[in-house]
Amino acid sequence: IPGILGLFVYLLRNFRGETIEDCDFTPLFGIVAFLWAILCVRFWERKEARLSYQFGTFAFTTQDRVKFGQRPNFEGKMRLNPVTGMMEKYYPAYKRRIKVAVSAFVTIVLLAGASVIMVISLNVQGYISQEDQERWDPSGEDAHPLYFPWFA
Repeated sequence: IPGILGLFVYLLRNFRGETIEDCDFTPLFGIVAFLWAILCVRFWERKEARLSYQFGTFAFTTQDRVKFGQRPNFEGKMRLNPVTGMMEKYYPAYKRRIKVAVSAFVTIVLLAGASVIMVISLNVQGYISQEDQERWDPSGEDAHPLYFPWFA
C-alpha cells in the first residue's frame, strides 16, 4: 500500500512540477505510511497467534521448549552442567565474544562508509554549500566540518 501511494505522490509531484519540499502530499504520505506500518504489525501479530494456535504451538512456554529439546542447529560440545549435574551442550563464552567483536567491527566499518557516502552526497547535491561555510564561521577561520569544495 505505501509503495503504490508513494508512486502516486511521486507522479503527482512530477506532473505538478513540485519538489519534495514543496509538495503538500508528502506529509500526508508520511502519516499514512506510519499508520500502515503500525497496523501491519498489529494484524501480523493476530495472524501469527491464529497460526500458532492452528499448529498447536500457541501455549509453548520456556519449560515446554526445554522439555521438547533445544534448537537442533545449536553448536556446542557436550559437558556436565555444574549446577544440575546433567549433560548439556555448551558453547564457550570466548567464542561468542569473538563473534560479537567481529560483528561490531564490520558494523562500524559499514556505518562509517555509509556516513562518508552521505556527506559526499549532501555536498554534491548542494545541501551543504559555500553559504553554509560562511554561516558556520563568518570570520572564515574555522571550516565547516562537512563542506568539501572538491565535491560541491
